Amino acid sequence: MATVGGIHKELAITQDVSRRKRKKIALYMGSLEFNFKFFTEAFTGGCLGELSQWSDVMSALYLLGHDLIITSDRKDLPNIITPPDSDGCASRILHDGLDLIFTDIIGVKRLDDVSGPHASRYRCKMRVLDSFGTDAEFNYQYYKEAIPGGRSIWADLNLLLPQFMTMYPHSPDNSFMGFAVPKKQHLVETKGPKNRTNALIYGKVPHFWLDNTQYIDMIKEHFNEVHANIGVKNESILHLYDVPDYVINHGIVNISTLMSLFQSSKVFVGLGEPIEGPAALEALANGCFFINPKFTPAYDRVNRGFFAGKPMDRKVTSQNPYAEVFIGEPFVQTVDINNIAEVKEALRKILSSSESPRLPYEFTVTGMLERLNTYIERQDFCKESNWPPIKELKITKSKDGQSCVFACLDEALVCEPTFFTAINTQDTLKRAGLPCNRTTTISRDSILAPFMSTADNTCELQSLSLLFSCRAAKPGIVRVCPCRSYRKEQVALCESC
Repeated sequence: MATVGGIHKELAITQDVSRRKRKKIALYMGSLEFNFKFFTEAFTGGCLGELSQWSDVMSALYLLGHDLIITSDRKDLPNIITPPDSDGCASRILHDGLDLIFTDIIGVKRLDDVSGPHASRYRCKMRVLDSFGTDAEFNYQYYKEAIPGGRSIWADLNLLLPQFMTMYPHSPDNSFMGFAVPKKQHLVETKGPKNRTNALIYGKVPHFWLDNTQYIDMIKEHFNEVHANIGVKNESILHLYDVPDYVINHGIVNISTLMSLFQSSKVFVGLGEPIEGPAALEALANGCFFINPKFTPAYDRVNRGFFAGKPMDRKVTSQNPYAEVFIGEPFVQTVDINNIAEVKEALRKILSSSESPRLPYEFTVTGMLERLNTYIERQDFCKESNWPPIKELKITKSKDGQSCVFACLDEALVCEPTFFTAINTQDTLKRAGLPCNRTTTISRDSILAPFMSTADNTCELQSLSLLFSCRAAKPGIVRVCPCRSYRKEQVALCESC
């Protein structure tokens, strides 16, 4: 995370951070103990998304002034949380003084094992870093309905969905944690968009380049130089994966060199992988346009192996759906990279633009600090909480077969999962204008309730809070949805939050 002395002062003014309690927070990176290759492969082109999120959360919590205990070693846990008594029973008092625990999916299971009979007292304190998100049907261990692609080994945690914290705002069911995007101000000013004559290819791993020769050749026709930072420098291996000889490969570089590459390039060229990584936003923050490969059909856990084990059922429409939807043209050109005519038109738009790309506020250092500080101060899963404030609740009904995500978006609002308990009543069904013939509380698993079936106008209420879902949808079902306002470029926070 960047140097933020001035930013911290700005946050202190806007959120009065000087008067809040200094909290004791444990950060346990269970997945890094389980798979140490996350660390080692970071220097050879491996995925950096999880590490970026972890490092930014640590930096932000430190800058916000909290007391941190950080580990990726399970052996440290008995010294961090209160272990059971010597007879295996739960102690009457937890002696560790922990306010919050940031962990990941593997970490939840490790913490449950170590805390034993104390587990239920720690689970409400957990905040789970979860890059791609978790849907209700995967989270609830005993969900019996069929799931496309089957269940997930990374699921069955039975937490509240907002306890899962994602890299991008994939789903309002989860909390959007995000990451902070680095930027070098002084270079941005000296290298405006008209002075940039290079292209930078987004592909650290050689196999990302395979079968993309025609596409990359088209890029070369429009730029003086084509640069890359592939994690392999052996020319025979690069040729094996169709990397052209004209590509200037810098290998894996440090952040300063990467910023300089961004700021000498007009365009950052996606190859389709890695999916939903942070680099596209880093490029945009440093003045690069982004060519974003479109996926037709959209990738999901059935048709794409990468998503097969993920505990979510999203349809991923491009390499970076956030950039596609929330930033869009002219700065983000989402195209079928196998359609050379589409690529050529995207390049024409980029080269003819005199505008300079910019980063949405929610991914700036200030934006992340503001969001994380609000979560720490306001989110509370251990007792009843009025955050977001219930005065923000706006009830709407979906169209037939529409999810609450899109029903709320149609009203320029976002779905707020914590409000479902407030609308799960017969009175709400009436006020929403649903012509219910009869209303029951469902006994079977359903991620759709409260809803009305259009086949017979039967309405059903939810009996299990873990199955409330903003994302669920099904033809023949009209849902009742809890919506709220959101701040421009800070979707996680409502206008009065």
